Amino acid sequence: MNKTAKKHLLLLGILLALWGCENRWEEHTRIKPGVAEENLMELISSNPDLSEFSMLVESAGLHEMLASSRSFTVWAPTNSAMAQVDDAILADTTSLSVFVKNHICFGTYSYYDRSELKKIKTFSGKNIIIDNMNGKVEDASLLEPYDIIANNGILHTIDLPLTPKPNIWDIVETTDLCPLHVSYLNSMTGMIFDPSVAVVIGVDPVTSKPIYDTLTGMVWSNSYLAEVRNLKDEDLVSTMILLEDDVFEAEYDKLRRFFIVADSLETNELTRWHIARDLVFPGELAIEEIQDTLVSLYNIKIPFDKNAVQETIKTSNGLVYILNQCDVRIQDKIPIIIVEGEDTTKYVFTAVDGQTGFTRQKQLASGGYDFLLDNHRLNPGYINYYVGKIHSCRYRFYWKAVNDFNGSYRNPNPNLVLQQRLYRTGIAGFDGAEIIWKEANPISVDLIPVNDSTYETAVEVNVGQQIFVAYQDLWLQVRGGGSNMTVTLDYLKVVPVFE
Repeated sequence: MNKTAKKHLLLLGILLALWGCENRWEEHTRIKPGVAEENLMELISSNPDLSEFSMLVESAGLHEMLASSRSFTVWAPTNSAMAQVDDAILADTTSLSVFVKNHICFGTYSYYDRSELKKIKTFSGKNIIIDNMNGKVEDASLLEPYDIIANNGILHTIDLPLTPKPNIWDIVETTDLCPLHVSYLNSMTGMIFDPSVAVVIGVDPVTSKPIYDTLTGMVWSNSYLAEVRNLKDEDLVSTMILLEDDVFEAEYDKLRRFFIVADSLETNELTRWHIARDLVFPGELAIEEIQDTLVSLYNIKIPFDKNAVQETIKTSNGLVYILNQCDVRIQDKIPIIIVEGEDTTKYVFTAVDGQTGFTRQKQLASGGYDFLLDNHRLNPGYINYYVGKIHSCRYRFYWKAVNDFNGSYRNPNPNLVLQQRLYRTGIAGFDGAEIIWKEANPISVDLIPVNDSTYETAVEVNVGQQIFVAYQDLWLQVRGGGSNMTVTLDYLKVVPVFE
């Protein structure tokens, strides 16, 4: 035999060996026509130890689906496992259907696929975790024989039922715990009109806009889920704190004076909203992983005392903790606000032919930048900055500003005393796309000189204080001290006072 023939025989032997290994693996993983004659429903109904589950599959109307040609994986609890199912689930048609569907998914998932944990969605809409390394699905153990192959999928038998867990919002809607907290959350639920699902029944002859059948466009909605976090979403894992009534009341009594508006009922709602919105967190935060503080989606520090946990509820999309203590510090709930000079929400006022100002990169400035309004050609020029919502309390105002340019970039004058002043303003309305501004009222008593000439030695300057009697939007105005005088700013700091 020549060398070429020997090489061909050697290569053929290697290929046959590899094919044999692959073929043995496929005995466990591949569903091939002709290998198994029975479908999943036939396998389930023919196994006497699955008779209870088999009857439920038929009761739920899923038997024809499991006899179809599509591929499924079924985790079927044995009769002894079914004895652990709550009778209330079996007595309710909807609950029964969800229960059965929680044991079925599309696709084939083999016990012999020893990859990492898998999260898969079942027909119930809930996710389950497959842990083949330990022969588990959720808390249930897979029983031998593993991978019972059907002509349309794989059947596993398990020693516990896969009872669907409620999601976090299911808990909120049904629990009798923490009634003040959960009743507030549920009060934000209602039916709203959604034109995207409504039926169009005509066109308005005046506006040419569609006319809807409003009854067809009404959908369930909850503003807390829409604006804070969707706790119904099975794929969005979250952790929620629910407060017992006395704790919720204590937080309400402590915070209400900071959310005063003209309407007392609206004040009540604002207060409750700012308590509830900060008690939801991304991810499933196991109690052993939590230190002593959580940070809310709104960047508010929330104390977490493990000794205050009265109950922990595991849900299908996270955890719920019931707390009998949660004393949030006022200074954490109503934090200091810093507005950078280079902030892009500012409005800069100049003459038509004036300069609109520019951002400078300064290594020692807050955020690495500051902002100058130079050669604006106004008497005086000014910049309006949006601060955000401020509370009904006293605030002190500070700024840092540096004159390292001899009073003006374009017309430097080392003898010029650069001065500016802080005002409060707001939006009164709109004229088309143009903003109509409220009259600006001074916060600083006098013009304040900008004495610092370098960031190395610049200090924060107290420029005034003011009491705000209502929770409201706030704009601040930094105004120059004279005709065409430069306005300069590193940042503004707005500090609540709780004395």
